[in-house]
Amino acid sequence: MHIASPIRSLATAFFFGIQEGEFAVDVIARLLSGEIRTNGNPFADFEKLCDQGNDVVEDVIGVLWEFPLAFQRIFTWRDRVPSLDLLSGLIYGEVAAKNPARIAARRLMASKEAELAAQQKNRLVEDTALVSLGA
Repeated sequence: MHIASPIRSLATAFFFGIQEGEFAVDVIARLLSGEIRTNGNPFADFEKLCDQGNDVVEDVIGVLWEFPLAFQRIFTWRDRVPSLDLLSGLIYGEVAAKNPARIAARRLMASKEAELAAQQKNRLVEDTALVSLGA
């Protein structure tokens, strides 16, 4: 049982790589066929799509790490079916953007990011005060 979980995780990560590769193949084929004509980066949309998928994965892992009880509630009870969609690789585009589990994960991670930004600002203010006292 314990061996199967890491294998499933690796298979999922491998699947994301394959899926992104398929997206790239589509862009390359359209570029070579002349369907895409651009003076800029022909892969800009592809890169944006992959970044969005990576953001979803980061949020899911972040919620698991920072909010384990909330993760358990979201991913096993409240939004179980949408969570399975995320965990099975539906992390790209509008499908992921409208996923309730993804929205909940993003909200939690946004609150954590705001908390960290406030702490960093407070440290900066304290450091500035210490420097001005020493000067």
